[in-house]
Amino acid sequence: MSYGDFVLNLPMMTADTVKALLAAGRIDEADRMAEDALRRNPQCAELLYLRGQAAMKRSAWGEAISLFLQAEALEPEGPAREAREMLDDIMAFYNKDMYNQ
Repeated sequence: MSYGDFVLNLPMMTADTVKALLAAGRIDEADRMAEDALRRNPQCAELLYLRGQAAMKRSAWGEAISLFLQAEALEPEGPAREAREMLDDIMAFYNKDMYNQ
């Protein structure tokens, strides 16, 4: 692999590492790595989506929705759309339930 190929594939390799960290429950570490990678490549929808996943695992719902919306703006048919819609549904259900108590 040439240096140019390495640099082009760096966001994908970083995303794979972030996924592995999330799967291992190392949420803060995964989020820091994704955030650092986004400083170098702010238009990477996958990294924004993964940060949204980390935010969900921390129950930071507003942050998760914001990150999913950013990822969705870059990649409208990507996984962030489905994650955001799911989270919207959960929040709508949760909020209705709160008012009925």
